[in-house]
Amino acid sequence: NKWMRTDYGRVTRGYFATKSNTHQGIDFGMAQVFESATTYTNILLLSKEKPNPHLAICRVGNEYKPQTSLHEYVTANQIEIPNPGEGSWIAHSKSEYNLIKRIEAQGFPLKEWTIKINRGILTGRNEAFIIDTPTRDRLVAEDPKSAEILKPILRGEDVKAYVPDWAGKWLIGTFSALRLKIEDYPAIQKHLSRYKEQLEPKPRDFEGKWKGRKTGSYQWFENQDSISYYEDFSKPKIIYPNMTKYLPFVYDKGSFFTNQKCFIITGTQLGYLTAFFNSRLFRFAFKEYFPELLGDTRELSKVFFENVTVKPVPPEASKIFDGLVDKIQALKLQQKPTAELETDVENRLADLYGLSESEKALIKLSKA
Repeated sequence: NKWMRTDYGRVTRGYFATKSNTHQGIDFGMAQVFESATTYTNILLLSKEKPNPHLAICRVGNEYKPQTSLHEYVTANQIEIPNPGEGSWIAHSKSEYNLIKRIEAQGFPLKEWTIKINRGILTGRNEAFIIDTPTRDRLVAEDPKSAEILKPILRGEDVKAYVPDWAGKWLIGTFSALRLKIEDYPAIQKHLSRYKEQLEPKPRDFEGKWKGRKTGSYQWFENQDSISYYEDFSKPKIIYPNMTKYLPFVYDKGSFFTNQKCFIITGTQLGYLTAFFNSRLFRFAFKEYFPELLGDTRELSKVFFENVTVKPVPPEASKIFDGLVDKIQALKLQQKPTAELETDVENRLADLYGLSESEKALIKLSKA
């Protein structure tokens, strides 16, 4: 059944969705239905005819027993979803599906919000441009002016829920948009000169194997991306990894730059959005928006993320979430428990979306 969700099954899903009429999809999830083999099973019934705009699909839950009629179980538990095309073919229980649809319907896609989503910085040669703290301190000691373009940086693996796990890494921020003169930073120039051959951009008319970086308009000492939005890294923002199992989101008030393994969100209501993205409600309703890679890793690229729908809140509610996020961050930095505050966030979000007690229980019991 992995083809139904994973990125490598995209072409297969697209073929079935456009070249056939899928009458029934049955997903057994993680259940093992064969005594003599470990396999993740699905049943697919289709015919070679014009595709239907909707697909009947059923997830077989753990309560199903092989002695039960599968036909009766599927008839009672299947849902009808719009033909997902090459997107993930996700089978939810009826109660989950109805709740997800209700949560989705209350919000607006993030691409309609007053926010911007941008990718982190691609240097083209991390070993030259990303340095540790002792190297940073040495460069500043050699030339205090170096501090102007040395920025703390987060990588994808450094992003945790609410607060980062910074590894003491620094970026040499020589963005071409800054139009720097490298001679003005002699310690940085000396450091980067050690990698000059590997940093040279490939000439457009060069043929053969090139030892440096790809063709581009940047100079040898500059980061490969122009990063015209470099100023956004110094603004309040949300940081999240582009590939992750855990869907963590950090609210950063302007301290960190990031590498290309992260995205940043700048704009309005960032405290509220941080709380929402780190919640069980978000994972319950929107996790399947993101393609599954190997090992339940999800790809959170902008093209998928901007379609997530979020319900806006009035300014006074936004301030409450700002305060909760600040308190959670402060406690996490002190390595103190935050469960009570995070439960408060969950309950406020559930009330905001009008969830009943049984619906709250459904979300809490779902896989986090």
